[in-house]
Amino acid sequence: MATLLVMPKLGLTMTEGTISKWHRAEGDSVKKGDVLYSLETDKLTNEIEATEGGVIRKILLAEGRVAPCLTPVAIIGGAGEDISALLAQGACGAGAPEAAAPQAQTAPGARVPVTPAARKLAKDKGIDLSLVYGSGPNGRVELKDVENFDPLRVKTSPVAAKIMAERGISASDIGVTDRRIMKADVEGLGVGASAHFEESKPMSGMRKVIARRMSESWHTSPAVTLDISADMTTLAGMREGLKAEGAKASYTDFLIYIVSRTLLANPILNCTIDGDNILYRNYVNMGVAVALPDGLLVPVIKDAHVKGLSDISKELVSLAERARCNSLSTDDLRGGTFTITNLGMFGIESFSPIINQPEVAILGVNAIRETIVPANDGFAVKPLLKLSLSTDHRAVDGAVAAQFLSDLRKRIENPALLML
Repeated sequence: MATLLVMPKLGLTMTEGTISKWHRAEGDSVKKGDVLYSLETDKLTNEIEATEGGVIRKILLAEGRVAPCLTPVAIIGGAGEDISALLAQGACGAGAPEAAAPQAQTAPGARVPVTPAARKLAKDKGIDLSLVYGSGPNGRVELKDVENFDPLRVKTSPVAAKIMAERGISASDIGVTDRRIMKADVEGLGVGASAHFEESKPMSGMRKVIARRMSESWHTSPAVTLDISADMTTLAGMREGLKAEGAKASYTDFLIYIVSRTLLANPILNCTIDGDNILYRNYVNMGVAVALPDGLLVPVIKDAHVKGLSDISKELVSLAERARCNSLSTDDLRGGTFTITNLGMFGIESFSPIINQPEVAILGVNAIRETIVPANDGFAVKPLLKLSLSTDHRAVDGAVAAQFLSDLRKRIENPALLML
C-alpha cells in the first residue's frame, strides 16, 4: 500500500528542516533501512531512512527546500499502484510547488519552426537552423533571421546564458560556433577580464541558526571584553612531560580542566539570567567551539569540573571528530554553561568572542607568543598566552570579570593551586 512520507520532527525544538540531499531518485526501489535523504535541522544533518520497502513513486520536496515538520516529502508504493489520492494530499501539504525549470531550447539538428523562405536560404548557405535566433512568434525563424545570421552569435541554452550573463562572458570567449553553447561549455571558464562576478546562494540551515543566534546575543547582552596574558612555561613543561610518558594533552584540554575549576570559585561567570533572576550552578558543562567548513558547532563536555585531564582530552577528541563527521546528537550540543573558543592556531593575538546565549561569558584563546618580559633585574623570553574574556555586563561587572581572569592566570601559571 502506498504511503505518504512526511518530514519527521527530530526533537522538541525542531520546527522546520531542509532536505540537503536526496540519496534516492524517483523510480528507485528501496528497502526498510535504506537512507532516503539528508535532513538539515538547526546545526545538525540527519540521514533519514525508509521505514518500509517499495518504490519511490514521487518526490514532493526538492533539495534545498525549507519546510515545516510533518510536510509531505515523498510517496512510496508499488510500481503500478494508484497514488492519485496521495498526490492530491501531498500537494495540499507541501506548500507552493517548485518553479518550473526552464525548458531546453532546440538541440542541434532538431526541427525548428521556420518559414519556407528562411528554410530555403538556410539550406543554400549551409546554415544549421538550430543555431539561428528566431524573431517570429514562438521563436520562429524568419527570412531576415537567416539573412542576418552571425556565426559568432551562437545560440545558448537557458542555463548557459544565465551563467554567461553572471560572469560577463561572451560567446567569443567560449569559441563555440558550430553548435549551441551548453552549460558545460561555460562552467569551466573563468570570469571575464573586466567583469564583476556575483553569485547568490541560500544560507545553509546551520548558517541561518548561527546568524540568528549571534544577532540575538549581540542585541541581548551588553558585552565587555577583557584581555589578560598568562605565562605558559609551567603548562608547557607539564605537556612535554606527559608526552614523554606517552600521554597526549592539548593546551585546550589543560584550559578546560583549569577553567572549569576556576568557574566554581567564580560562580557568577557560570550563571544564566532568567528574567529577573540569576540562575547559579554548582557544576560546569564546558562548551568548546569546533570550526566546520560551513559554520561552527559547540559540543558540550558535561560535568567538566569533576573530570580528569585524560577524560577531558578523550571526550574532546571524540566530540570534535563527530562534529566534523556530522554525527553529533542533539544532546551533545545542549546544556552548556560556559564556552571556550580557540583561534590561537591561526596566529590571532586578540579578539572579542560573542557570548553563546543563554550563557553570560565566553573565553577566547589566542596564540602563544614568545615575549620578552622583565625577570630577575633583567629580561627573559616567556611563552605568553593572551586570553580574551567577553562577559554579559547585566550579570558580570568589570571587576568580577577581572577577578576571574586574575584567578585563572594564577592557576595556569601555578597549576599546584588546583590541589588546594
